[in-house]
Amino acid sequence: MLFVASYLALFVFVAANLRRPGLVILGAGLALNFLAIVTNGGLMPTTAEAFTRTGDLPANARLGHWLPHSKDVLLERSNVRLYFLADRLTIGGQQIVRVFSVGDIFVAAGLLVTVAELMSPRISLRAPNS
Repeated sequence: MLFVASYLALFVFVAANLRRPGLVILGAGLALNFLAIVTNGGLMPTTAEAFTRTGDLPANARLGHWLPHSKDVLLERSNVRLYFLADRLTIGGQQIVRVFSVGDIFVAAGLLVTVAELMSPRISLRAPNS
């Protein structure tokens, strides 16, 4: 319940900052992740196949249960609603990020654009005061 509520708070933040293009992209990623989460019972779905590709499937992992130290619930692929939005992508081998979703890519891109925008110099088109 708190996980879903945290997404709602993030949506309010994004809505208040729509003038920032990076936050619009980030908001799209949050929306994709939120869809996957709410349609699968409140946690991000993933499959054993995705975790096996990283070599990091916990020994005590059981189908239908939350994976410790993650935001994921382990499901059979046939039981995952909106599978294309689930945590199913990997970058090969063990990584800091084990599995991730399409929404996570949008979130990362939105953060990158926002940081770049905030770090870029501001150019004023006004004439200097005499």
